[in-house]
Amino acid sequence: MVRSLMDEVFGSENFVSSITIAKTSGVQAVALASTADFILWYAKDAAALKYRQLYIARSDIAEARYDQVLLRDGTTRALTPAERTDPSALPEGAMRYQLDNLTSDEFRPDTTVSYEFDGRTFHPGSRAHWKTTTAGLDRLTIAGRLQAARTSLRYRRFQTDFPARELNNVWMDISGSVQSRSDPKM
Repeated sequence: MVRSLMDEVFGSENFVSSITIAKTSGVQAVALASTADFILWYAKDAAALKYRQLYIARSDIAEARYDQVLLRDGTTRALTPAERTDPSALPEGAMRYQLDNLTSDEFRPDTTVSYEFDGRTFHPGSRAHWKTTTAGLDRLTIAGRLQAARTSLRYRRFQTDFPARELNNVWMDISGSVQSRSDPKM
């Protein structure tokens, strides 16, 4: 109802996004509790909209995905339970990372090819392709970003590569967004 009214006022072509804000507690109701509010974002002229992407620090949940460690001597292993709970327990110079997918769905003649890595031959599958060219895979090999898994080739995504994530249209927690002037981080 509100969206229809806003479309009439601003024009549906100027709709930018519907932002969902999760609340910490729901308002009691006869049926479903209301646990979110919504912001409808419209531009005066969407074609002329200027937007600078906002970023927020990665959450602890996202950090938990970085469950592998590259040691200074080049060996790799899974994090120990102690290192998971206390990152300061990591050996000096160790780098946390996660193994990420290196393929996408769909056959492509130039990237649905076999690739030799560490004495083994890997193929993305008959209905998939590498996310980069063989020259790109070569560069990833030189950079130490590839790792053989059981039957696939994976990409090493380090925790320090990008310590933030893009803010999207679902805001899970805005309670900590206002900091006091006495906060030392400000």
